[in-house]
Formats: sequence, C-alpha cells, structure tokens
Amino acid sequence: MTLRPTPGPPDRSARSRRRLVTGATAGLACWSLLSATSGCRCASSPTERGRASASASVVLPPAPRASASIQPYLHRVVPRVGPTFAVLPGEGIGPIYFGATPATVRRQMTRACDVETAEVCRYFPEAVEFIFRDGVVAEIRIHRIDRPAGKDAQGVERVYGNFSGAIPADPAAGRPDITTIGMHAEGAQEGLGAPLRTETLDGLGPNRTVAVHYYDGLVVEYDRVPEAKVPVIGGLRVVPRAKQR
Repeated sequence: MTLRPTPGPPDRSARSRRRLVTGATAGLACWSLLSATSGCRCASSPTERGRASASASVVLPPAPRASASIQPYLHRVVPRVGPTFAVLPGEGIGPIYFGATPATVRRQMTRACDVETAEVCRYFPEAVEFIFRDGVVAEIRIHRIDRPAGKDAQGVERVYGNFSGAIPADPAAGRPDITTIGMHAEGAQEGLGAPLRTETLDGLGPNRTVAVHYYDGLVVEYDRVPEAKVPVIGGLRVVPRAKQR
C-alpha cells in the first residue's frame, strides 16, 4: 500500500490548515503527512493488496513544512504511535481490508492487540479498533485523543491516544481534499462532500458525540471537547459500502 501525490492547487496546504479547529493535534498526525505533499491518493490493485507486507505498508511521514505548525486544541500533545495508514472509506485502512483475519491485523499493526476477543481487537495508543464478525474484520473504528477506550487487561480504564493516519484526497472518488480526526464539520465537508444523511445527538454519552454524518462506506462522528469552540471529528467508522449502520 502506497500513497501517491496528486496534483493540487498551490494553496492546498493553507486551505487544509483552515479546515482544522485551531490546532487539532489529534488530526495533525496524517494531515502534516498528506498536505505536505499537496494531497495524496491511494494506488493499489487487488493483487498488490494481497502481496502487502508489514514493512511495505507502513508509510513514514516526512517532516512537516514550517508553515504547518499549529497549536493543539487539546490540553496536551500525544505522540503518534504505530504505522501511518490511509483511511479508505468502504475498504479498510492501509493494507488492512474487510475480510482480514486477526493474525493479519496484528502483523500489519506490528504488535499484539491491547484487548482481543472474538469480537474486537483494540489498540489504545494507536486509537483504533477492529471489529470482527465471523472471524474477520467487518468494521474499523478510529478515535480522537482522550476518547474513553474501556478497560485494559488489568481492568484499568483507558483512553485513546493519537491515530496516525487520515482520509487521503481522491478527486475521482469525490474527495477533493484530505480529512482527518480533529476537523470541524465545515472543513470535513470540503474533503468529503455533503453527507448522505445526518443525525443529531444530545452529547451526553461518554464520547460527547453531538452529530453523526453518514457517507457511503464511512460514518463520521462529531464530539464536543472542552478546548474547542465547535464540535470536531472525534470518531471515524469505516464500514462496507451501503451499510452505514
């Protein structure tokens, strides 16, 4: 799995920065990677997917441009952990596609799950969890920094860390710009377009989710966080196309 630069207007980096809530460190992870290359798109065939290996699938982020320096919207900075993967609506993340086995997930994530059952493989620092049905990946959930993550193997309540990845730009798929955790709704829609439908919540749940936007193959959850003036993307759920629920 590789990310290939696509042509874009010279002001893409500046426009992408405006789409982030002041800083959005939770989303800076892959934003600095993708916007620094003027946008990226996925380039792999089904055959190439089958040959993907852990070493080949990890995309190392280049040093961000000086102009990409942003103050965090959260009260602390959390280092990125694990491989950097493109988030692919309706398909998976990086080389981990729907239908992957638990062994494939562990190999591509380069370590064992923090919590593993027949239904889920959860990584706390990487802020991602893989949902299994019939023994294979059926859904992938990505979380913002400090979202409640449940208990670890020792029974201690945990929170998620900083996901290293983003939804790359792919104009052919209707995604003119990158989208990542930490963006506000207006900025996200510049990259994803208008959702197929929306849902409004009261924000009283553990994630403080106030809105859910549904796309084909992707569900975007907006959370209220104390340090942001507007709701930001707090969760991404990658699901099979035409099966958003």
